[in-house]
Amino acid sequence: MDYIASRIKGTECGVFLSAALGYGISLVERQRHEFSSQHELVFSILHNWQKHHPLPENANLLCRAMEDIEQKALVEEMKNFSVQMFVEAARSIDIPKPGEMISEEDLVIVSKNVEQFKRLLRFLKFPQKCIDDLEEEMKGSSMDYLALRMLSKWKSEGTNSTRLALCAALLYIESRALVDKLIQRWQQKSS
Repeated sequence: MDYIASRIKGTECGVFLSAALGYGISLVERQRHEFSSQHELVFSILHNWQKHHPLPENANLLCRAMEDIEQKALVEEMKNFSVQMFVEAARSIDIPKPGEMISEEDLVIVSKNVEQFKRLLRFLKFPQKCIDDLEEEMKGSSMDYLALRMLSKWKSEGTNSTRLALCAALLYIESRALVDKLIQRWQQKSS
């Protein structure tokens, strides 16, 4: 759902998607000021819809809604989307010791340089409920501190907290410059 939300541009498109999924525009109008970005609003709409319409059984309903709002190209992207694409892209980069666990220092660098940390965490399969709970618990905290806390929790709970997984997630959110920065740091530590 996060990938789809990242490809839907403009508030109007979110409104049309909400209506096409059967929510009507009043939901978006009420909620749009509650979210930090357009992406988070659209993700919330899709996430809540998916709770009542689990995928893959209801993929056709989602595809039809996307076609209704004239997003046919996105329907094709959805069909071709694979997490593995980003993992393979990360593997093609010269990551020093890709299977090594990421460090707390790595998490600090990421949290200070990534605005879309929720997208990053979703890609890393960190549960949305944990994201929502931590966000509520830490209301009023700076975004980079919130990102650091969430990333630290992901690392402590995750079995795949590796350099490769982190780089794949950063590529997913189109943060190649940060991947390069981390690689440079890892290379310096290795020498």
